[in-house]
Amino acid sequence: MKRALVAAMLALALVCIGSSARSNLFAQEWTGTYLVTVTNLTSGQHFTPILAATHGDDVSLFASGMVASDELRMLAEGGDTMPLTMALRGKAMSIETTEGLLAPGATTEFLVNGGSMHRYLSVAAMLIPTNDGFMGLRVTLSSEPRARTYYAYGYDAGTETNDEKCDSIPGPHMECTRPGGGGAPGMGEGFISIHRGIQGDGDFAGDRDWRNPVARVTVQRMS
Repeated sequence: MKRALVAAMLALALVCIGSSARSNLFAQEWTGTYLVTVTNLTSGQHFTPILAATHGDDVSLFASGMVASDELRMLAEGGDTMPLTMALRGKAMSIETTEGLLAPGATTEFLVNGGSMHRYLSVAAMLIPTNDGFMGLRVTLSSEPRARTYYAYGYDAGTETNDEKCDSIPGPHMECTRPGGGGAPGMGEGFISIHRGIQGDGDFAGDRDWRNPVARVTVQRMS
């Protein structure tokens, strides 16, 4: 009886050791460099400089149904990436911002570093001309070299009234003689939602409208 009990305990110990070894194998840390390619799929919206960050699961730039942070509000209302950049420092592995505007149909590329401890990639950029619309996406990085393609939606930060007026929206756009200085912050929906697009209620015609998705994002590990 004792021998049988000892044998059973040894067998159980070997199973636990084997499971632990497999767990350690799967938990091995890895890092890599990724090429991110973003294409503007809209016909009448520019993207402001795109903010991209690789981070852990404790970081979230935005979430549908939640109240936008002040940092996201400033990106969505004016295209300012600096507040989010500052908030991500010390939390993200890579923080990159593209230069200039991305026109309809245009593509831009950039590199980021990620890994097992920073396995998420988030991207965001304001849609112009909108009051507080932004392109946003969060995906999981893969340790494999195969390219993966994702589609980003246009979101409403819910922080400003969608009056679609020149005075409320920064440039550039052909309909207005000068960039606007901001609309009615704090008077929006109050939460992040899928953007309803341009309704033609203000100074912008229907050709500025779009249907989701607004961007194609391809991510490929290079090294």
